[in-house]
Amino acid sequence: MENRQYISVGNINSTQKTSLFLIDYPSQRRLKIWATSEVIDAHQNQALLAKLSVPGYKAVIERLILFEIQAYDWNCPQHITPRYTAEEIEQGMVGLDSKHARNQSLSS
Repeated sequence: MENRQYISVGNINSTQKTSLFLIDYPSQRRLKIWATSEVIDAHQNQALLAKLSVPGYKAVIERLILFEIQAYDWNCPQHITPRYTAEEIEQGMVGLDSKHARNQSLSS
């Protein structure tokens, strides 16, 4: 099922600028990444598609996004509220792989 949301793709196509915030709440760490980006139709670069594909992933990959890192910064953890502990996250992940596999087989 497609969500038909092309907001990120439209922004990348118009500015080629991207900011990513990767947050590890239990450890109170945040990595900010600044990059230029390019959206590539997956069918136009079969070699890259094969390299980035995950075996067994059944969804149709329509596009690839390449990030060229310009800069990064580890932020001060002072204002990162630890929402969950590592143990809570691990507990929530129990059975997730089997549930995901079951949902994939139902949608096939």
